[in-house]
Amino acid sequence: MNNIIHKIRQIYPVSEEALQALLMNMQVRHYPKGTYIVQAGVTDRLVYFIEEGVTRSVFHHDGQPPLGSARKVM
Repeated sequence: MNNIIHKIRQIYPVSEEALQALLMNMQVRHYPKGTYIVQAGVTDRLVYFIEEGVTRSVFHHDGQPPLGSARKVM
């Protein structure tokens, strides 16, 4: 999680108190390759920060072929 905190500090000046509150509400989760983290039609109340690995997302609109992107995170 230190990578995430470091990145947040680079982007926006955040107080130490706010960062501690964020850290207290974060938990590390590991997902095996091929796991769907979010599902179509489901509203998720979580925010995901990916520290390492590859993520792929696709968007289907009106029956058209999916638009998507892939991103490797290190």
